[in-house]
Amino acid sequence: MPPHLSDSPALPLHSLAREWQPFRVYSWYRVLISGLLLAAFFLISQPPHTTYSSLYLTVSIGYIAISVLTLMVHHRHLDWQRNLSLISLISDIATIILLAHASGGLSSHLTILLVVCVAASTILLEGKLATFIAAFATLTLLIEQTFISLTTDSTTDNWIRAGTLGIVLFSTSLLAQKLASRLRESEALISAAEQDLLELQNLNHYIIQRMLTGVMVVDKTKTIQLMNKAASEQLDIEPMEIPSTAATPLHDQTLPQACPPLNDRLSQWLDNENAPLKPFRASPDCIEVSPHFARLSRNTGDQYIIFLDDTSRLTQQAQHLKLASLGQLTAAIAHEVRNPLGAISHAAQLLMESKNVDQADLKMTRIIQHHCLRVNDIIENVLQLSRRKTSLIQRFKLDQWVHQFVDEFTKAYNKPCHIDLSGLRPCWVQADPSQLNQVLTNLVENGIRYSLRQTGSATLTLLSGELPGSTLPYLEVNDDGPGIPDHALTRLFEPFYTSESKGTGLGLYIARELCEMNHASLSYIQKERKGACFRITFAHPGRLLTS
Repeated sequence: MPPHLSDSPALPLHSLAREWQPFRVYSWYRVLISGLLLAAFFLISQPPHTTYSSLYLTVSIGYIAISVLTLMVHHRHLDWQRNLSLISLISDIATIILLAHASGGLSSHLTILLVVCVAASTILLEGKLATFIAAFATLTLLIEQTFISLTTDSTTDNWIRAGTLGIVLFSTSLLAQKLASRLRESEALISAAEQDLLELQNLNHYIIQRMLTGVMVVDKTKTIQLMNKAASEQLDIEPMEIPSTAATPLHDQTLPQACPPLNDRLSQWLDNENAPLKPFRASPDCIEVSPHFARLSRNTGDQYIIFLDDTSRLTQQAQHLKLASLGQLTAAIAHEVRNPLGAISHAAQLLMESKNVDQADLKMTRIIQHHCLRVNDIIENVLQLSRRKTSLIQRFKLDQWVHQFVDEFTKAYNKPCHIDLSGLRPCWVQADPSQLNQVLTNLVENGIRYSLRQTGSATLTLLSGELPGSTLPYLEVNDDGPGIPDHALTRLFEPFYTSESKGTGLGLYIARELCEMNHASLSYIQKERKGACFRITFAHPGRLLTS
């Protein structure tokens, strides 16, 4: 389980507030009863408090003031509530005894309010403190009756009334404590269930946020309600702050604004749920994804869930199948073509060495030799692709690796060339270094050749970093050549397509295949500056990749 899940508090703040809901109710009860007691002094024509009117009025005013003050303090200081409960109950008992004394002693019906205090104490307090409140109320009753007996002529009925009320108070306390205990057990079960649901919600959020599949939820107005991290990277949408117990809310964005291509696919699916949906790229810098839709509610259809699958995985699986089939085909080609091709090449070489061959035949023999070599190069490239080993994915710093690559390339190139590395920015990538070396060698050699042909100078610029608005690392190869004409862009990565008479047309095709084997993409980027720009966009460096 993730660390932040195990460190969750036992009860959140709203549960703490709900735990003290009884005290809030009791506080409002105190305000209400104190107001009624004060109003009784002025509204009842023959009040029961004629014995000590000034004492009754003073205590009533003080009681309502204390009740309002306690209610105000309760809302601001939740951690004081246990102490406030004890103080409030003691003050209530003392106030009721004083009001009863001012109203004629224990014969006053105000003493029945003590039962409410004792019953409330079993909910607000626990165990011995609740019993203490019952004992304190009974003791104050006996003290009041003793005082009345010493100052006035008291009858035996008053002592019986005091004893009976004391028994009632203790019985109420014991019965209410049992009921309160059961209520607390039920509350504990509810709190435990709530905590389990909270941890499950956090776990679901943790899993969804770290899924490699993009997940998005939109409502019927196409407002984005939820989006995980993978979806934000796949669609190049700025992720918002991730809350602790919910998925990423994006209530201020709609799907047509955030990703028009995905909105078009959703509209097509709503028109016909069985219609095939084509993969798409949210932008040229994003990976290609395949969308899948489902209704969260079959009855209402108010929300739709969208799954975005990275097509590079399917492409990789297809690549393995393609390489396996290609390996069988090239083995047959090598057996059936290379032997006669070698014989033709050898015969052409013997004719070239013969003294009886005139110049016209010699020229034809050279053409035969040249095309034999070209066919042999094609076979070698296809064999090299079919024998490709499984990618050994490693995590390394791209800028440092490029510096090392350029040093080795310039030493092996044996011709003057200048490769500008000032645009390299630190970033981490995951790839097979040997296969990336082959891809970059092809791109650099092409770039230097076209730059030299266009400007007479073998210059090249390499850029690296993270794509703007994303965390995907990239590597760009920019040359100073004439660039790629518009009519050739659609067939640029097709096998055997080339604009040169000496080329085989497999260089860029093999480079792109190798990139896909490393969960990367090779694309041609059109820029305002002259020359060609090829960009390798790597997978997220923190993503778990398989060979």
